[in-house]
Amino acid sequence: MDGHRGSQGDHASYREGDSETDFWSDAMTQNVSQQAAALAAGVQYFRANSTGPDATATGTNAIAIGDTALVDGDHNTLAIGTGAHSGGNYSAAVGREATATAVWSTALGAQSAAIGEKSTALGSSTVASAINTMAVGIKAAAVAESATAFGQLANATAPYSVAIGVASAATAGDAIAIGTKAGASAANSIALGLALVSAARGIAIGDQSYVSGSQAVAIASNFSASALFADAIGAKSQATQPGAVALGTSSTATAIFSLALGSQARANVDYGVALGNESVCDRPMAVSVGREGVRTR
Repeated sequence: MDGHRGSQGDHASYREGDSETDFWSDAMTQNVSQQAAALAAGVQYFRANSTGPDATATGTNAIAIGDTALVDGDHNTLAIGTGAHSGGNYSAAVGREATATAVWSTALGAQSAAIGEKSTALGSSTVASAINTMAVGIKAAAVAESATAFGQLANATAPYSVAIGVASAATAGDAIAIGTKAGASAANSIALGLALVSAARGIAIGDQSYVSGSQAVAIASNFSASALFADAIGAKSQATQPGAVALGTSSTATAIFSLALGSQARANVDYGVALGNESVCDRPMAVSVGREGVRTR
C-alpha cells in the first residue's frame, strides 16, 4: 500500500513505523477539529446571540431559554424569554419577563403574570392572580377565584365573575359583563352591550342601558330601570319605581307598579296603566287606552 496501511479519507492514516498511540492521537485531533467547525457553523435555522447573563434551570426536568430566564419549579417547568420566570411545578412562562409562579400556571406574553394555582394569563401585561383564573388580552386582569377576563383592559375582580369585551368590568360575585365598557357591579347582575348594572340580580341589555334597582330589567338602547323589580324594554324607555314596567320606545313608568305599554306611553301614577301609542295615565289605579287618552277605572 505504498509504504502505509490503515484507514484513509477522513481518518488519520496509520503509517508503517507509527505507533498505535500516534495513530489514535491524530484521529482524535482531526475529529475534534471537525466537531469544532460544526459547532462554529451552528444548528441550521437556529441562532442565538447574547451578551447578557445565562439562563438558570434548577428544577427537576426544567428548561430555561433566554437572557436571565429562570426555572426553579419542578416537573417539566419551562421559561422562555429574557427575564422569564417559571417557579411553580408544571408551570410555563413564555415572553419577556413573563411570570408563572403557581402550580399548573401558564403565562404567555411580555410581562404577563400567572400567579394563581391553575391560572392562565395570555397577552401583554395580563394578570391571572387567583386559583382557576383566566385573563386574555392586553392588560386584562382576573384577580379573584375562578374569575374570567377576555379583552383589552377587561377586569374580573370578584369570585366567579366574567368580563368579556374591551374595558368591560365585572366587579361583584357571579356578575357578568359582556361588551365594550359593559359594567356589572352587583352580585348576580348581567350587563350586555354598553350597559351598566349596579343592583343585585339586575339585567341590562343594549347600548347605554342602565339598571340600578334590585332584580330590575332593562332591554334596548338608552333606557333605564332604577327601582326594585322595575322593567324597561325599548329604546329610551324608563321604569323608575318599584314594580314599574315600561315597554316601547320612549315609554315611561314612573310610579309604583305602573305600566306603560307602547311608543311614548306614560304611566305617571301609582298602579296606573297606559296602553297604546302616546297614551297617558295620570290618575291612580286608572287605565288609559290610546292616543286620545280614553280612561277607565
